[in-house]
Amino acid sequence: MLNRATQGAYPSGSTFKLITYAAALNSGLYTADSRYTSTGAWSRLGEAFTKTDWLSGGHGTISLRQAIVVSCNTCFYDVGYTIDGADNTLFPRIAKAFGLGQPTGIQGVAEASGLIPDPEWKMAETGEGWATGDAVNMAIGQGYVQVTPLQMANVVAAIANGGTLYRPTLVDRIGAGGDAPEEKPPTEVIGTLPLAADQLEVLRGALWDVTHAGSGTATHRFGNFAVPVAGKTGTAEAPPGLPHAWFVGYAPAEPFTAPDGRAVDAPELAIAIVLEHTGEGSEAAAPLFRRVVEAYYGIEGTAFPWQ
Repeated sequence: MLNRATQGAYPSGSTFKLITYAAALNSGLYTADSRYTSTGAWSRLGEAFTKTDWLSGGHGTISLRQAIVVSCNTCFYDVGYTIDGADNTLFPRIAKAFGLGQPTGIQGVAEASGLIPDPEWKMAETGEGWATGDAVNMAIGQGYVQVTPLQMANVVAAIANGGTLYRPTLVDRIGAGGDAPEEKPPTEVIGTLPLAADQLEVLRGALWDVTHAGSGTATHRFGNFAVPVAGKTGTAEAPPGLPHAWFVGYAPAEPFTAPDGRAVDAPELAIAIVLEHTGEGSEAAAPLFRRVVEAYYGIEGTAFPWQ
């Protein structure tokens, strides 16, 4: 009896790097071209707390934008550490500006708020002060972070549409009947992403590369796909079982002609996939994302890699 789309609260894993990227730019300490050298290990919290990347040996010297494409954990650990040292309230404020840590306001279904921790919350709930390690964990969507699939779908919808957060609705439109014309629920703006238009364009380009560039974490799942998509993988630690597998994204990411001949010039779909205790996002969630898009456009479904 749990509506996981609106009530399931999960660590977001690397999908949260979209928010960390925005926090980095808002801090004034980074640009999309800021460089980071990934060696595969990160120990600014001390040698006893060394954290490793998913790729043994690291990714080499990369930009902040490229760190999204290859999903470099250590780069984002470093971002969380640095911006927390400058202002330990900035990161949580940026996350909340993306609509996280609060209900979306959808009507007609029960909804969880999720959780974006901050120094005030931690002291009130745990009796402990905020630590830089809290921001480091949050930078890759771990620690105390909890999000719902609907919240993450709303995040990628806003990225796709140019930065506007809308209140989700269950009803797209009510058809005409009797003497009543067709009725569409009014759209309601609930926020604006804290990114300038050029910054959003760079972020969309990074999400495109996730599914198209040779180094993209999901390129192998979208090769030769008729629908141009963009998105982000996530693998969220959730002991004691396997990680939760995430993929969030939108389609189409470029104009394309649908199988029925309809020209589609702007994104129509924002989708968040989470599979509990299933493994890596690229292995489990990305193929399901592809099947949902195929179903929407009436394309024959690609076989799942595990079939």
